[in-house]
Amino acid sequence: PAVRKIAMENKIDLSEVQGTGKDGRILKEDVLNFLAGTQPPKPAAPAGVPTPMPIPEIIPPPPAAPPTAPPAATPRPRPVVTIPAVVGEDRVEPIKGFRKAMVKSMTLSQSIPHFGYCDEVDMT
Repeated sequence: PAVRKIAMENKIDLSEVQGTGKDGRILKEDVLNFLAGTQPPKPAAPAGVPTPMPIPEIIPPPPAAPPTAPPAATPRPRPVVTIPAVVGEDRVEPIKGFRKAMVKSMTLSQSIPHFGYCDEVDMT
């Protein structure tokens, strides 16, 4: 967030800044160096990384001509029904860590007595 704020205040396009952090992340130092003009220009795409291919435009096929004669009645094939096979047995795994603490606190919350109070006053 700090990097974005500095970039927004100085009207910097972050795609122009070369990141020196882990996995090419842009650090605050990178933006400040870019402002000072001491950052080297961003290199072109590395030789090992292919440039993305443009996505071709999808053109729908032309509408089909309406059929002139109804096709001959052909019997439809019956759908194939597969019976699910049991792959293995169920297994029980113990609940650990955060989930165990969550189950414990939620179980305890159900044991808290709920109390409702209603008082009626006749003011006639």
